[in-house]
Amino acid sequence: MVRQLSLSELDDLSVELEAAVDATPEIDQWCSGPDWQIPVCVGFAPTAERLLLATEDNTGFALLAKYNDELDGHLMGGLEPLWGFGTPIVGTNLSAVAAATAAVLGDRDDWHTLLLPGMPLATVRSDDDSQQQRKPSPDGTLLSVAFALSSLGPVHATEGITRQVADLSDGYDGWSAKRSAKFRRNLRKAWTKAEHAAMTIEDATDDPDLFDRLMIIEHQSWKGQEGSGITSTEMSTMYRLMIDRLRHRNRLLAHVATLDGHDIGYILGGVRNERYRGLQLSFIDSVGELSVGNLLQDHQLRQLADKGLATTYDLGMDFGYKKRWADHAEISVSLVVRRS
Repeated sequence: MVRQLSLSELDDLSVELEAAVDATPEIDQWCSGPDWQIPVCVGFAPTAERLLLATEDNTGFALLAKYNDELDGHLMGGLEPLWGFGTPIVGTNLSAVAAATAAVLGDRDDWHTLLLPGMPLATVRSDDDSQQQRKPSPDGTLLSVAFALSSLGPVHATEGITRQVADLSDGYDGWSAKRSAKFRRNLRKAWTKAEHAAMTIEDATDDPDLFDRLMIIEHQSWKGQEGSGITSTEMSTMYRLMIDRLRHRNRLLAHVATLDGHDIGYILGGVRNERYRGLQLSFIDSVGELSVGNLLQDHQLRQLADKGLATTYDLGMDFGYKKRWADHAEISVSLVVRRS
């Protein structure tokens, strides 16, 4: 049996939701939890009809919402409408949660497709920057959920998200030893150049004006000028709420680079269960020659390792430049159910 929640009731059950997320094998636990799910939903789907289900003992959750599909009407998807990092169905008994969710959806006639992103595949490790074969999740998470949902109609898996991840379990020196000699040499040169220019990096985690400082930097960056940073209405709503949540839970980590008394770049992320999730990194266009982005990334890695804050650095969505910083990839798939 499951019951339906409002978004505020789900927020009140953040501890229980995180426990259910942590009990779900091989998923993106950071983005499946409330620190990500709720701000993204509020920022990007504030008017979507939500279907938030919890088991009676709060050990399982299904976080869904209904979205318009211009071709076929309506589809049901995860509470996160944009990227697909988080897993909508989590819990200690996934089969039971998925079956109860299927029963609820089976009684509704207002959807034609169910899309569940963030389902796990096994980690793909790389010792030489070449990806190995993808392997099905050995714990059967994917199959157990798919089987429970098959009562609704045909189920198939499609390509999901690949995230690049750095391993800090051996500290910064252990991570650095796995980088190429050229990579380490270029970092040393960049630090020397930045020191000569008197660039500094300060901890801005507790600064009450942090969000406003980030927005000023972003407006001067290529991201802000192209409208792909945190300056849009949706992104600014999401990040303002997320920063507040992370700070309240003592999970926020933010650093700002300064030059001649002016903010020129920032790096922002959150830590939970010794896992750091990078959220945003940006710098103003006029200081590109100082390698500000690389230095902020390197500084954050050192802080995480030296202070014992995290053993894993999730760099987020797979982009080519991130592979230089990462040690392996974590891959998900999406389950698609076409209603019979």
